[in-house]
Amino acid sequence: MIHTPAPHAPLLTLLATAKQATILVRSITAEMDAEVAVVKAKYEAQISNRQTEADNALKAATDYAAEHREALLIKGGKSVELNGHTLGWRDNGGAIKVAGKGITEKKLLQRLLRSSRLTRLFVRTKPSLDKEAMLTRWDQFKRQLTAMGARRVVTESFFVELDVTE
Repeated sequence: MIHTPAPHAPLLTLLATAKQATILVRSITAEMDAEVAVVKAKYEAQISNRQTEADNALKAATDYAAEHREALLIKGGKSVELNGHTLGWRDNGGAIKVAGKGITEKKLLQRLLRSSRLTRLFVRTKPSLDKEAMLTRWDQFKRQLTAMGARRVVTESFFVELDVTE
């Protein structure tokens, strides 16, 4: 780290202003957080109790509806309205799972890859640039990568690390 001599008085004044403002921000934020914690503590128990009450009632309603599904739904419908509340069942659209013992997604993929038609229909291939690998090996492959249209850009950014100790 380079220590700059005193002739930079305007810069030192700006840094002192930033330091003081940062200390005040931290102080005000701590005060605000303390007040928020008090308000949260005041209401958390009530909210938790009511949420538990709502969760229990909805669980019981779900169980009741499952037991009385046929009586609730008219002519094979999927939902019903009761006193402004709508309840029912939704299909999730389905999901593909492996068939069972000894079959993994990897095995299923290998089997699909044996058929070019099924591969085209059901196997994704998504090429993408590995820019991290390019950066790591830039010096080794610079000529080839540059010829193909790549370039490495290095930027410099200014930083300030305020000493906010008192």
